[in-house]
Amino acid sequence: MSVGDRGDYRPFFKYGSPSRQEILAVVADGWRNRADAMEIFGSPIPSGLEAIGKAIEIDRQLLIASASTANRLALAYSLRLEGDSFRTVALCSNGAESTSAYRHSRDRYAEVLGILTSLKHSDQLPRDAGLIALTSHLADAGERLREGNDQRVLSSR
Repeated sequence: MSVGDRGDYRPFFKYGSPSRQEILAVVADGWRNRADAMEIFGSPIPSGLEAIGKAIEIDRQLLIASASTANRLALAYSLRLEGDSFRTVALCSNGAESTSAYRHSRDRYAEVLGILTSLKHSDQLPRDAGLIALTSHLADAGERLREGNDQRVLSSR
């Protein structure tokens, strides 16, 4: 379905034949839904990361085709899910794996904040975009990384 040129997708869309971007948006939503379900039902974290990674890949393609508010919000949501997954990995692991996961988490949250801040400055940000929780997660990831760096400095002395 992600190829977008096979099959008859008209029954799944209100207005007839969908464009390639509409099909890709539905596929990305499907991967996000799968990642959400995997998290809810306790599936292995790597499987969830793979699912959300596919959604991010498609969201980035959609953003290149059209930098609409909807596409930017979809990418931000996918990145937040990936950041949350990396944060879970970090909380469940130790040492270098934990530090790496916090770094990935922080990077995803920072990218989401950049997208949401840009939308906010252009008055395109919906009220329920979750900036407060995201800012809190970003601060937590940054703090955990600083703690990890402080511990490494102390242990090297």
